Amino acid sequence: MDKRIKKFAQMCAMSRHEGLSIPEHEKKIKLCNELVVDGLMVNGENGFTFTNEEDGEYFNDVIKNWKKQMPVKELQERIDLVKNDILHRFPNCSYTINILLWDDGTSRVDCRHGNADGTKIHITSVYNNEVSYNEIDIDGRVMIKDEFGNEHYKYLVDKK
Repeated sequence: MDKRIKKFAQMCAMSRHEGLSIPEHEKKIKLCNELVVDGLMVNGENGFTFTNEEDGEYFNDVIKNWKKQMPVKELQERIDLVKNDILHRFPNCSYTINILLWDDGTSRVDCRHGNADGTKIHITSVYNNEVSYNEIDIDGRVMIKDEFGNEHYKYLVDKK
């Protein structure tokens, strides 16, 4: 597929869902005219159509699914939100960012920090536009069942 078709589909989706600035709109029109001149689109009775059916299907999918895509700017804002919350609580700490994106358009962004003594994990999350903060105690225990099915807890690390 011609990369210009992908760019044109993205510009049309942005135009329909978010709006374009005048210079961007002019670029979209210029790109459309290039696609017509190169024979990738035609201007018929029902407006512009693609000469290749797969290109038309791609275009329609981009338009239909545009709102399901998380813009990079929105994702970066969520990353900054959880990171700044952890750094506010624990200045100059090390942290890990986890990002989960699902095909239905939902996402979860976590920032995690573990205490130096290994006793807690601190997590700030954004899911469904709700921010949450949790502390998880880590005591280093695992549950083991003996041959009779009785549960016993064993420490993996020495308790101080």
